[in-house]
Amino acid sequence: LVGYCLAEGLAALGFPARLKWPNDLLLDGCKVGGILLEERGGRTLAGIGINCASAPDAANLRRDHATPAAALASFGELPGAVALWAGLVQSGQTCYRQSVTLSDSGERSRVIARRMAWLGREVLVREDESDGFRARIVGLAGDGGLRLRRIDQGPVQQLTLHCGSISLL
Repeated sequence: LVGYCLAEGLAALGFPARLKWPNDLLLDGCKVGGILLEERGGRTLAGIGINCASAPDAANLRRDHATPAAALASFGELPGAVALWAGLVQSGQTCYRQSVTLSDSGERSRVIARRMAWLGREVLVREDESDGFRARIVGLAGDGGLRLRRIDQGPVQQLTLHCGSISLL
């Protein structure tokens, strides 16, 4: 939900971002931001990083695992940092309020899926340090897990991924 609201906020500012499950913000296939969630004292905190003016060089990213990085400024004129943040906070609050009023978690997942990167595309899924497997992204589960259709072996299998990483094939 945090990633969806940020992607919506960036889109409202003229940057049509997509959410790469579970916590990356993409523009034209490049990572421009990321989200880390942590629970402390019964509250969920969101750490948000956005590459405003610069981005990590490809040589500094994880080989064969990372999405290329880019700066938001490469995609259009940026407001100042405070104005950018204020716009994201304002749109985030509105987005959150609208999302929690949806009738159920399935409906919320369908709304969020509209902003997902790579929906319907083939990806390499890594659940641990293994070589991974090929699958097609079919949506989000009600609990936020990534719904996949495994396509790399035998009969087609549907599964929900709750932990792991994906990269586009």
